[in-house]
Amino acid sequence: MMRAVQIKVGQDMEVVDIPNELEALQKVVGGYLEQVSLTETMAMLINEDGLRLRLRPNRVASALATLYFRALGGIVGDVLVVGFDAATGELTDLATCPCCNEPWPGGQKASLGPVTPSQGHHVN
Repeated sequence: MMRAVQIKVGQDMEVVDIPNELEALQKVVGGYLEQVSLTETMAMLINEDGLRLRLRPNRVASALATLYFRALGGIVGDVLVVGFDAATGELTDLATCPCCNEPWPGGQKASLGPVTPSQGHHVN
């Protein structure tokens, strides 16, 4: 299992455990995967055909992408934010908060459940 943040259209972010397998990841985004690197250690997985399929805009994911790439936006469909090992190209557990790229409180992985603002950090 891999710890990730899922962002469904029209919903808040949620920390989830998901199998690190192609079929499971494709099921979350509803189709073929496209990987958008946010940092050397974090990537967003989106539906490669999302625009063509006219998936609904994902405002939370678009705002998150804009934090890393001012020109990027317009993310559509459900997405996953995962950890990424640039040296190996492998997807990994998400080690930092995608909103601020800071380590999870206490050096621990995030707790499962909704991600909400809390004293400047985004986990409950």
